[in-house]
This record gives sequence, C-alpha cells and structure tokens, in this order.
Amino acid sequence: MFDWIDPYLDQYLGYQARHPQLTALIWAGVWLLALLLGLLLAKLFFTRLARGVADMAWAREGVRYKTWEILPADAARQRIEAAFRFLFVLLRLFLLAAYAVVVLNLFPQTERAGWAMAEALGQRLYALLLDVLLYIPSLVYIAAVVWLTAHAIRLLKAFMQQIEEQKLAFRMFPPEYAAPTRQIATFFIVVFAMVVVAPYLPGSGSNAFQAVTLFIGVLVSLGSSTAVANLIASFVLQYMRAFRVGDTVEVGAHVGRILQVDLFSTRILTLANEEVAIPNSLVLTSAMKNYSRSEHVAVRGAVSIGYDVPGTKVHAALLEAAKRDAEILADPAPFVVQKSLDDYYVSYELFAYTKEVARLPRVRSKLHETIRETFDEAGIEILSPAFTELRGKVAVGA
Repeated sequence: MFDWIDPYLDQYLGYQARHPQLTALIWAGVWLLALLLGLLLAKLFFTRLARGVADMAWAREGVRYKTWEILPADAARQRIEAAFRFLFVLLRLFLLAAYAVVVLNLFPQTERAGWAMAEALGQRLYALLLDVLLYIPSLVYIAAVVWLTAHAIRLLKAFMQQIEEQKLAFRMFPPEYAAPTRQIATFFIVVFAMVVVAPYLPGSGSNAFQAVTLFIGVLVSLGSSTAVANLIASFVLQYMRAFRVGDTVEVGAHVGRILQVDLFSTRILTLANEEVAIPNSLVLTSAMKNYSRSEHVAVRGAVSIGYDVPGTKVHAALLEAAKRDAEILADPAPFVVQKSLDDYYVSYELFAYTKEVARLPRVRSKLHETIRETFDEAGIEILSPAFTELRGKVAVGA
C-alpha cells in the first residue's frame, strides 16, 4: 500500500549515510520548530483556560466560606493566573528536557549522554508518579479526619448553642459556661486531629520535618508565656461569670462597657468613647467593679466639714442635694455616714442610688454640683479649719 514511499526512503537513508552530521542538524532544527510550535500552542491553551476559570462565578465573586472572605475577587483571579503560569513553566521545562534528550540522541558523539539523560528523566518522572499514587491512601485518610473534625466541631457548636439559648438546661452547667466550654473543646478537637494527621503528612518522617517541628516548639515555649497566661485567664474569667458582654465595669482606672472578651484581651468602650484592650491576665488579677449586676448602683459624694458645724445640718444638706437631683432614686432612700473623726474635721459620705449605670461619672458630677449648691444655701463652707484659720490671719495681717 505504501510501496511508493520506498524509493524516497532509500534516498533519505543514503543521504543520511553520506552526511550524518548535516542530517542530524536538520532534524535538530525540525524538532526546534516543533518545540516552538508546541510552546506557542501550550501558551494559548493555558491562557484560554486561565481566562475561562477566572470567568467562573466563584472566581468573579471571590472565594468565600459563609461570611468569611478567604480571597477577594481580584486576589482570586491573580492566584488563578499565577497557578496557570506555574503549570506552563513546568510544561516548558519538561519540553526543553525532552528536546535536549532528542537532540543528544541525534549525534553519535552525544548519544550515550542522551540515553543517560533520558533514563534519569524517566526515573524521576516514574518516582514522582509512584509517590503520588502511593500517597492517595494517606490523602484519603487525611480528608476523612478533616471531615470528621469539621462535623464534630459543628455538632459541638450546635449543642452548646442550645445550652446558651437555654433550650437545653443542666443544673450544674449554666448557660454562661457554653461559650468558653465550646472554645476549649474545639481547641482540643483540633489539636487531636493535628496529632492524628501529622504522621501522614508528606515528609513527616524526615529529619528536616522533625528539626523544624522542634524549632517551632522551642520558639513557642520561650515566647508564649504571657500569651498562655492571657489565654488561660480568658477562660477563667468566663467561668467565673464576673461580667457579661454589655456590662458596665470598672477595671483599674478604666470604666466602661464590655464590648468583647477575646482569647487574649478584654475590650472595653470607655465613657470617653475610647476602646481599651486590657490583657486578660491583668483583668483577672485586678479588682473589678460590675455596675450592671443590680438595678441600681450607689453614687457617692464625700465632704469634710469642721467640728464647728453641727452634724445634723450637714446630714440635712447632703440629703437635700440627693432629693433635688432628678437622676437619684427615692427608693432605696439616700443616707449619710460619718466615715471618720479626724483632727480638724469630720468626713461625711452620701450614698445615693441611680439607675443610670452607663452615665455614672456624669451622675456623680451632677450630684457634686448639687451638693455645692445646697451647702451654699445652708451657709456651710466646704473648707477645712486649717484653711479658715489661715484666711483669718492673712486678713488680719493685711
């Protein structure tokens, strides 16, 4: 059927026998043209494929998981293009290596090197393919562990959410314990899954992997003492139920509303509209005042008056100030105590109650202003006797 080609084949073999080097150079040029054509077609293919993937809905909208935006749309398209560029580089390197093998086999002087290179390249590709095939069972095992871990966390979250919403009730487990318990249990579930999966990761048995793991462990142990203390304090604070999100508290010099309790800090919105992050370990070791645990909180106003002023008059003026203030409650009734009997004066303190917990400093300031007004009307000077004596001597000397 193909007898007509035999004369041309005989002529080519004869020409190749007479001019082996020139024939090899011609074939090298032919294979070079084929390589360039293949690279051009591969580039067009990868470009079209990258554009097709980038035009898909998930790439246009970005990579999301529920409300968490993993990759924005622009970043997703850039990652897709970078991935296809990397694949094209790998293909280009493979085609160049194949071309080098073919060209080396064309010349008798380099034929042995060509076969050696082809054998080495084949062994590497065979070993890579074998490793990929042998790793499939481990990959399936890792995927199964990840799937079970994700569903265990979801089940735990749903169960704790039922307790938090008081749809399930346990006498020894109040709803406030649900959130920290879920965080602790989730942490241990993830750690257990990582321990189970670690031996099946690529290169887990190598000395380099073990050295890196040891180095990371040393860094964590040396630099995480404060972080671990804050982390433990976070759970202790939540189990103590000393406050809830939204409570108005006083921690050290900061007074404000609890915004959030993170793993490492407690965030408070102060009355100056400043967000303050206090380390959980500091919150745990500091005295905390929670003004939101009762319907009303005491507002204090302290004065020091000399012994020459009758105590009943001071009591009456302080109670009158509390009565005039519209933000002070009549029930519970305000009362006055004598804190101390000092050398030159008596210390009085008024206890009045208000429901304006979030505005406590302003209420206290307004009460102090009212106290000054009532004392002025009653003819009581809020001055120590020492200052009065000094004022008299200065007047005489003048």
